[in-house]
Amino acid sequence: LKDAPPVIELPLDRPRTGNPDTAGKVKLFSIPARVTSEVSSLARRKHATVFMVLVAAFKTLLYRMTGQDDLVIATVVANRTRIELESMIGCFLNNLVLRDKLQPQISFEDLVEQIRDTTLDAYSNQDIPFELVVEQLNLPRSLSHNAVFQVMVAFQNFVSDQFAELNIGGADTEEGGIVTSPAIAKFDLSLSMWEAGGTIGGGIEYRSDLFDDDTIDRLIHHYRVLLDDATARPSVRLRDLKLLDERDYQTIVHDWNNWELDYPRDKLIHQAVEEQVARTPDAPAVLFGDSHLTYGELNRRANRLAHHLIALGC
Repeated sequence: LKDAPPVIELPLDRPRTGNPDTAGKVKLFSIPARVTSEVSSLARRKHATVFMVLVAAFKTLLYRMTGQDDLVIATVVANRTRIELESMIGCFLNNLVLRDKLQPQISFEDLVEQIRDTTLDAYSNQDIPFELVVEQLNLPRSLSHNAVFQVMVAFQNFVSDQFAELNIGGADTEEGGIVTSPAIAKFDLSLSMWEAGGTIGGGIEYRSDLFDDDTIDRLIHHYRVLLDDATARPSVRLRDLKLLDERDYQTIVHDWNNWELDYPRDKLIHQAVEEQVARTPDAPAVLFGDSHLTYGELNRRANRLAHHLIALGC
């Protein structure tokens, strides 16, 4: 964990504050049976677990969303490694930090192998309390985010049928899969997943002071699309994996960019601009942040640049 980045720069809808609000929500989703089967198949081929494949896809998504290739997340373990502890009453849970440096040119199946090694190394140190790790690192503390990690991933492989059917005791589920209770988010994002009935179910718990519901909807959608593409084409490079399905791609790349306008074909572009300058010299032509240039100002600057280039012999 030496020199690990202190925070994952998630696409927040609102900035962090020094007095964070822990109010949160949970959004539920599912992975189709076909993709679940492909996840299991890839895990077997790479001598990994379903959890490791799911983490590889989630870290790929985090890399694509944040641009950070050094990612620190955590998972939780039961920490009952001895048979004598299995029936004991008490909380043995421990947080394990998983740090990976992603290389965008490697394939997804190579990343699964990397995640496998990282996870096994972490398991070999699961007896060390997370609190001791934080103490030994002696990191600068901030009230705006958790120390060491802000994203948690957990996988349950012993979920009951009742839980798999999303009958979560005491929780109220709204339309769209939002669970309004419990109302406390322990981390910025917590991805919980489970396997039951031949499919993978999941839920993302998130801080509602940082994220809008629509943002989490997009995150879940991108994760499902990426997981589908990654398991179908595991030899593809991380940077080339799909985040958009065909409908999204058509909307964003084609429909939203359909701004073709007709203009006089017998004139050059600078002549058309000069005609616009004559018509609306005081109208905004260029905007950048809080600054703008009118058509008249743009034309004067363009003329000065043109005369300068001519003087240079260009």
